[in-house]
Amino acid sequence: MSRLDDTGAFLPFAKKHLVAGRENGDLSTNLKELWPEPDWQVLCDEGMPVDVCAHLAVYYSGWRNHPRPSQPSVTSEQWLEAFVQSVAALKELYDDVADMADVKRLPDLFRSRMGVPKTKGKQHIRDVYPLYALGRGENRTYKTPFALTLRQSALIKLLPDIGWPYTVSPNQVSLFPVSFNDGYYSLCTIQGRRYFLKDSEEFPNRFQSEYDAIEALCEHMKLDRSPYVPRKKIEEIRNVKLGYDVTPKQFIDTFKFRGVQFGNSMPDRERQLFLNNSYYAFKVLAHLLNIPDSWVGLGGQLGIAFGARGQGGASAHYEPDLNIINLTRRSGPGSISHEWFHAVDALLARTRGFEGRLVSELLPEMNLKDAPDKYRENINLLTGIVTKQLAPSTKYYKRSQNLASQKGVKKYWIDSGEMLARAFESFIQDAMSQKEIVCDWLAMGTQLNDEPEEHQDKNPYPQGDERKHLNHSMAKLMQGMWGK
Repeated sequence: MSRLDDTGAFLPFAKKHLVAGRENGDLSTNLKELWPEPDWQVLCDEGMPVDVCAHLAVYYSGWRNHPRPSQPSVTSEQWLEAFVQSVAALKELYDDVADMADVKRLPDLFRSRMGVPKTKGKQHIRDVYPLYALGRGENRTYKTPFALTLRQSALIKLLPDIGWPYTVSPNQVSLFPVSFNDGYYSLCTIQGRRYFLKDSEEFPNRFQSEYDAIEALCEHMKLDRSPYVPRKKIEEIRNVKLGYDVTPKQFIDTFKFRGVQFGNSMPDRERQLFLNNSYYAFKVLAHLLNIPDSWVGLGGQLGIAFGARGQGGASAHYEPDLNIINLTRRSGPGSISHEWFHAVDALLARTRGFEGRLVSELLPEMNLKDAPDKYRENINLLTGIVTKQLAPSTKYYKRSQNLASQKGVKKYWIDSGEMLARAFESFIQDAMSQKEIVCDWLAMGTQLNDEPEEHQDKNPYPQGDERKHLNHSMAKLMQGMWGK
């Protein structure tokens, strides 16, 4: 297999360009500017196990914010270079993490990325300093990015059990369940490397099980349990078998995307998997919409990136300011129709001079004076969908509201642009079912029974008659946009 590289127009502001300092002049040496803290809630929403996410979050929280100063064996310039390289390496490694096995591999993978081989016995800091540029510790106390304090170790274990990242911030946690020799559990504070028993009149600090201790802690902190957030079952997705491998050039030539981009850490095998499945998905999309393949790239303006534009674990998304779809390893499969509709939403805004916006944000106040008749008809149809079929009185909105109103849950579930994109997903999945086409990468998981029965009141997709009516409206909108 030949190397699969970026093809077509340059798609700016990918993380590999930003970390390399090729954008906007000199690179900052502040961790938060080099790599803003990932949104852990979004990662959990997109399907990352909470215990995995807790490890990544606690590791990140323990890193230095600035490079180390000059020391006898390592200059400040060396520390600076190693600091920036460490951030770049860990951002990419975080994007690759899917389960606890990946978490356990992080230290060895990081060592390899930093070019420090394992050897027996002690090593001088001048030979291994790249491993310690991002870790805490002052003077001659050096720690790797994966060294944990007692509090950090306790947090990793506790956070998934108390509703994080939805109900509590790690810095709010001051008590931890500890098992003593008599088999009972007590809530304790942590000072340095030791636990101290919490004296409390609020509760008898002696519990028969860890579960009872955690229940008392949640009551003490007035915490709600973790909310329910729907997740696509990416582990069950069916990959397409084309019988041949698609090249980036073939992808661009077929759909007229302006560029294809890959994340640096994505191996060729995975690049090919994304290319093949996305190629088939867009082929199916064009077939369902009865448009030429070459129209999928929206006039050569749309770019697509595979695992290249995250922030150390970002979800699939569309960037309206740059007109780029980004599919990530965890949330790319199953989201292609959703993200493509966002691009269509932005195209409608851009047609009237609103760069970097979605037309769904501008309705219903959009000025259609002097607009072509066909464009006015499409906007009026879209306005009707938003104001009537996505109205707060609909069951679709109410279920989305049930989801969004949970403590700690993002409000984008009731954003009109997101509701439109989910309605389009449903329309596409139903269209595939009618034609007996299977393409999970294009759309999946939009049916009511895709949610557990006890959470179907929070299903975020249109159902029943509302779904049928929205499907009809979506078909009419697509015909209005692409038909003659």
